[in-house]
Amino acid sequence: MRILSLDESIEKVKEKSFEVEVSDKRFYLSNINLFWNFLTSQPRLNNLLDRIENEYIYIDQHLVDLSDNSKVYRVGKFFFELETDDKRGAFGYFIIKRIKTENWPTAYDLIGRVFQASLDYEASKERFNELIFKPFINLLIDLLEESKTDNITDFFSKKEVKETETRIDKIIEELEALSLGHEILYEELQDLKEQLSVLNKKNWFQLMKGKLIDASVTEISKEAIKFVYKGFTGHDFPLLP
Repeated sequence: MRILSLDESIEKVKEKSFEVEVSDKRFYLSNINLFWNFLTSQPRLNNLLDRIENEYIYIDQHLVDLSDNSKVYRVGKFFFELETDDKRGAFGYFIIKRIKTENWPTAYDLIGRVFQASLDYEASKERFNELIFKPFINLLIDLLEESKTDNITDFFSKKEVKETETRIDKIIEELEALSLGHEILYEELQDLKEQLSVLNKKNWFQLMKGKLIDASVTEISKEAIKFVYKGFTGHDFPLLP
């Protein structure tokens, strides 16, 4: 799938989320799954999901009671204690993630369980959209809109993207020639290549450094890690002897 621009991402999120909201009973869960797959297939959007995951992880910890019928009411109580739109949006994110990863048979049935209400399908769907799905979409769009304020010069130009992609390819070739290559390291370098058109320069270099720090505690040789870092920066890796 083609990587979407920022404006295209916003429009696609609006378009595809609307398809979920108006789904009938036969296709609701299927359309949520399709929407989730779309989000995770786009690096820009997937990065935002990671951001939500990291910043609001404490919310997910309150959802363990979903699997306990005697305690599930606590989840609804916790929801109404969330006082800001972004927190309710994150709550929606974690609910939808569980729907996707835990293979729930329906999405809307949790409305009756969590909020102690006996509703027909249309009423359940409406409440699910209003309390769970739309707040998540609003948070996602807010985060996308927020990124518009970044200075364009903070991002890689098309020329810089091409030059850095070529540099990554050269680093991989040289690692192989020096017998320092490793499949995990190659995968991380390919991921860095994909992030060039998504992250600004500061975040990209932070990501690169973080990947190399993580790699340093694996079986990847320290020589390979230092070689990659120097290939990008021209300097020795300060965190390795």
